[in-house]
Amino acid sequence: SNFTHMYNIGDRLREERLSRGYSMEYVAGKLQVNPTTIYRMENKAKSFRTALLVGYCELLEIDPAELFADSAMEGKYR
Repeated sequence: SNFTHMYNIGDRLREERLSRGYSMEYVAGKLQVNPTTIYRMENKAKSFRTALLVGYCELLEIDPAELFADSAMEGKYR
């Protein structure tokens, strides 16, 4: 289901953020959103604006397409 894919993406975003030592507050400030928005993206990421996801990926210096490819592969072969 899409929910699983989006959840995997949230997990990946959190891992990438933590590996860089960024707090949710730092990311939220950079993206000009509420920290709650970041929390939701990472934890129960069902619906959020694509632009926000792309901005988050740019901040983490990861390719958004890679996130979606990874989650699609996981879903397919699990």
